[in-house]
Amino acid sequence: EETKLLISKANAHSINKPVFLNEKQIDILNGLLLGDGHLDSNKSSARYTQGCKHREFLEHIMSLLPFGWCPIWHDKRWNCYHIKSHFVPNLRESWKKFYLNGKKIVPQDLQINREVLLYWFLSDGSVRFPNKYKFPNSTYFEIKLATDGFTRDENLLLVSKLLFLLHRGLPSQ
Repeated sequence: EETKLLISKANAHSINKPVFLNEKQIDILNGLLLGDGHLDSNKSSARYTQGCKHREFLEHIMSLLPFGWCPIWHDKRWNCYHIKSHFVPNLRESWKKFYLNGKKIVPQDLQINREVLLYWFLSDGSVRFPNKYKFPNSTYFEIKLATDGFTRDENLLLVSKLLFLLHRGLPSQ
């Protein structure tokens, strides 16, 4: 009950002020939104939400994105933690970019770079060692990025953007 009250007070519309992100923070947000990050929107603003079993990752996100945050809470049923930012007026632009009729999409103009890729992976990626039992000394592994929520065309768009990035090469910084 105390957490619900704090969340309610944090989202009072009188305290909602624009938060301006630098280029790196926009890339981080874009990567998170390709993954498990989510934006809720009303008519004038939006807020970032995410659930994760690793509290430290959510604390990391909170330290990078200056939205003003409600307290982290733990969902015992699913054994994971959740964060919600305050409603931020200019986050509505990101919501318009990533959502069509309330469904998350891959924006056509999305630029994928190191930061976007890193936070997409951290938010909804995994590493798998497929032959570890047959070949215990193998260093072969697969990196997976979850894209189940996107359409076939959106997945093909992501593949083309990743191939372009691969052929262009990732700059060192």
